[in-house]
Amino acid sequence: MTDWTTIPNDVIEAGKPGRAVDGRALRDNPVAIAEGAPGAPIVSVGWYPYDMEHIDDGNEGLVWSFDRDGISPTTFIETPEIYPEEYEYFFWFARVQANRDNVFLSMQVYDPDADTWRAYPSNISLQDRDRRYNGSRGLSSPRFVGGDRDIYWHRYNKARFALSGGGNYPLHLRQGAIVMLKRKRYFPSALF
Repeated sequence: MTDWTTIPNDVIEAGKPGRAVDGRALRDNPVAIAEGAPGAPIVSVGWYPYDMEHIDDGNEGLVWSFDRDGISPTTFIETPEIYPEEYEYFFWFARVQANRDNVFLSMQVYDPDADTWRAYPSNISLQDRDRRYNGSRGLSSPRFVGGDRDIYWHRYNKARFALSGGGNYPLHLRQGAIVMLKRKRYFPSALF
């Protein structure tokens, strides 16, 4: 793999002599970016962790993880602010396990115009509390349709997951992780 080399701005100024090391970096850095070298900026149309700023920065896109956070809150697991007009989002539920049988993990999105959370058509069924489940859900549109008789388009800027079912007991996730990935949106959001 080609190494990424950071070139300080002060060495590339008008009137300064060029250095061989900077010339090699200018030659090699595009290859390092394409290969995903450690320290290289992210230039990708593929999926990557939502919190990753550069390759190999240690960010994994965790929204919630049993190993990091312990058992999940009994109310909601909420994402940080998201930018659906600029990015598409994808959630990976890795080996999640609920504390009761017949539990549903549903997604809601926050509509800032109405200052309310709205159901997003997405559920994951966790039927057996002794089993771990994998699953995925995407947020691919910057707006979504809602309303009873009329169709309304709603913007959103956060997502959260709620647990339901399982009888009259407090519900929580007791194993696994929820990972949020993103990728740049190239389709014009004005068409939505």
